[in-house]
Amino acid sequence: MFSMVFRTWLFIIVLPGLSGCSLFDSGTEWKSGSFEVLWIDLTSDSHLAYRLSETTSIQIVGSCVFAAGANAEYVVAKQRPNGTLATNFYVVPIKKYSPSADTRKIVIGPLSESEYREYGKENDLPILTDVLPESVCNEKV
Repeated sequence: MFSMVFRTWLFIIVLPGLSGCSLFDSGTEWKSGSFEVLWIDLTSDSHLAYRLSETTSIQIVGSCVFAAGANAEYVVAKQRPNGTLATNFYVVPIKKYSPSADTRKIVIGPLSESEYREYGKENDLPILTDVLPESVCNEKV
C-alpha cells in the first residue's frame, strides 16, 4: 500500500518537471517605454505588446515578432506568422495608440516589405533591430 501511494505521489511531483514545460517561463526581448516584445512559454510566441502593469499587457501584434524599433513617433515590428513564410510589417503611431481603443483602427499593417518601405519614405520610421533570431518563428507553438 505504501509503495503504491509513494509511486503515485512521485509521479505527480516528478512528471511536470520532466515535461520541460514550465508554467511561468517567459521573457522580454525588447522594450521601449510601455511597448515591448515578449513571449510566454516559447520564444516563437514573441509578440508586440503594451505593458499596462507589472503583470498585465495587451497584445498588439501576434506571434512571431522577431524585430522591432521605436522613436518618438512610431513603434515598428517585423513579424513572421507561425507556420508561414510570409513576413509582415506593422507600424504603431504612438500618439494615436490607446490600450482601450480598437487597435485595428490604429495599427498600420500587416504591410508587405515594399509597402513598409513606401510608408517609410513618407514618414520618419525607426530602424528595425533584430530582437530574436528569425529562425525562432519556425518553432511549433
